Amino acid sequence: MNGGTLGFNFINFTPVVGNSWDFLYADAIDGWNSLSFFFSGLGAGQTAQFSYANGVETLRIASVPEPSSFFYLGLALMGLMAWQWKQRGNALS
Repeated sequence: MNGGTLGFNFINFTPVVGNSWDFLYADAIDGWNSLSFFFSGLGAGQTAQFSYANGVETLRIASVPEPSSFFYLGLALMGLMAWQWKQRGNALS
């Protein structure tokens, strides 16, 4: 069976960035991409990340990247593209 919703409700507890929980133990997980997730009780600027390794699915609380981080990433990528374009121009000369 694929699909469904997996809910995490933090009641009388406020998770902080860096908290993590191993919550699912399985040799293999099929259909994970077809699930939707519901979180209740996360603080402002928090998100959840999942990782699977050695048969254990882990939920970790992380901070949401600030928009300025995306701006600087985009600026750096544009600079890299300009540098590569300049290098190609010099190679053709």
